[in-house]
Amino acid sequence: MNFINRISGLILSLLILICVILIYLKIDKRMKLKKLSVQRERVFVDYSDSIVVTKFRAPVLPLDDLEEEEIVNDGKQADLEEAAKQRRLLIAQTFSAKPAEQNYRISDNSGLTTENSTHRMTTSVKPCTPKHNVAFLRTHKTGSSTLQAILYRYGELHDLSFALPEKGSNLGSPRLFHPRFIRPTKNKKYNMLVGHARYDKWGFSVAMPRNTQYITIIREPSDQFESLYKYYNWYERFQASLPEFSSNPFFYYKKSEPSDAIESALNPNLFDLGLDKKFLNDRQSISEQIEKLDKDFTLVMVTEYFDESLILLKDLLCWSIDDVTYLAKNVRSMEGRNLNKDTRQSLRMWNAGDVKLYEHFNETFWRKVHLYGKDKLMEEVKTLRERNEELKLSCVEGSASVSQGKTGTRVKRYSLKVSQSQNDTCVLLTLANEALQGRVARRQFGN
Repeated sequence: MNFINRISGLILSLLILICVILIYLKIDKRMKLKKLSVQRERVFVDYSDSIVVTKFRAPVLPLDDLEEEEIVNDGKQADLEEAAKQRRLLIAQTFSAKPAEQNYRISDNSGLTTENSTHRMTTSVKPCTPKHNVAFLRTHKTGSSTLQAILYRYGELHDLSFALPEKGSNLGSPRLFHPRFIRPTKNKKYNMLVGHARYDKWGFSVAMPRNTQYITIIREPSDQFESLYKYYNWYERFQASLPEFSSNPFFYYKKSEPSDAIESALNPNLFDLGLDKKFLNDRQSISEQIEKLDKDFTLVMVTEYFDESLILLKDLLCWSIDDVTYLAKNVRSMEGRNLNKDTRQSLRMWNAGDVKLYEHFNETFWRKVHLYGKDKLMEEVKTLRERNEELKLSCVEGSASVSQGKTGTRVKRYSLKVSQSQNDTCVLLTLANEALQGRVARRQFGN
């Protein structure tokens, strides 16, 4: 009898314990749900990786995707539409409190499911700090002189350090870049590298800070080749007109291409971007090089969409529209530029590696445009062009066509208005690139 009583007592105690545990779990669950509700309405700023985004202290799914029964507010179901409205209001209030002089990047990222698809858009507001460490790999006859001038001007106005060559404008070309080609400053630290150089990942990484942004620019290969042929007087090198060369390029190239040429007459962009001459016709090597470049370069600009490229550059570096305004440099007249269909096709076949490079980075360029927002980008392009015209009217007295290059190609130069001689922006805007480099050298080395 005593044994049965003991067993009954133990069972009763166990049941009581189970009841207590269940009550505790129920209370704990209600507390967690209530806490979750409060946290979803709070916004905090995450400064990781120098990009500021808005986040909610909630599960990974966006608020709009949560089931209604998961949202608890004082024991009642929250209205999804009202919650989203409050969230947008809270985000706007949070960032409107930022200092007016701080730069922002606002980008739209969209996700789309395929079946029974629902489209959702999330907007991230990203205050950012202007980036000053830039390595610009110049390619030949792609508009790189204009971009170089923009970077020189920005560096001068912000007192940045440049990796300059000992003499001339080339950093060791046609050899792959090496830090020894730089005229050293006292601390051997540089914010910008913008001279002509053949890309070498190791060399650039040794010379430049770890957080350097790598950019370059490419152009449609047949148009680029025509410009190279004219500017560098390849008529003389190959003893042939461009149509003659294009009819049998391998013959002329094999016969007359100098081994020490700074610019290559076969896939010139790939050559500038580091591919050895002996691999310029090797499909596998070309594919591997493009894959490496895709990883190394933050932005590859496209000459045919120069203004659009500048807006992406502005966004990448967190600069302002005024920082990327420009007057076109080393632009020759349109005379003699037309290529007939056969010549163009032959040149594209001859430069098949550069065509593959161009098509790859043209595709990545338009992906970036899509992510940025095409309508937004075109509005900013319009603003940039308006600012260019305003600066031209304000700063430029006139322009003249001057002879440049081995064939005496005529390019445009600008003269400064006397009234703007104390305006640094106007002065820098109208200087030729050689004069800009000289001014940087005098600031850095005193001579």
